[in-house]
Amino acid sequence: MFFDELAQLVTADSDPGDIAASMFETARSAGIGLWLAAQSVAGLSQDEAQRRRALFSGAALLSDAPKTPRTS
Repeated sequence: MFFDELAQLVTADSDPGDIAASMFETARSAGIGLWLAAQSVAGLSQDEAQRRRALFSGAALLSDAPKTPRTS
C-alpha cells in the first residue's frame, strides 16, 4: 500500500510521525507492506529528533529531486 503526501493525512494538532508509526504497526500486523511519502523532511514529523530518527533508521529511503537543476 502506498500513501503519498503523508502530512496531508494528519490534523494540525497531531504529528505525522505518530500517525506513520501507528500505520506501520497496523499494516505489519495485517501482513501488508506500506510505503509513506512526504514532500520534505519537515513532513515526517514536527519534532526534530523524530525526523532525524526516521532519516537514519535504515528504514527510510529518500530521493532528492529538486525543482531546479543543481550546478556543480
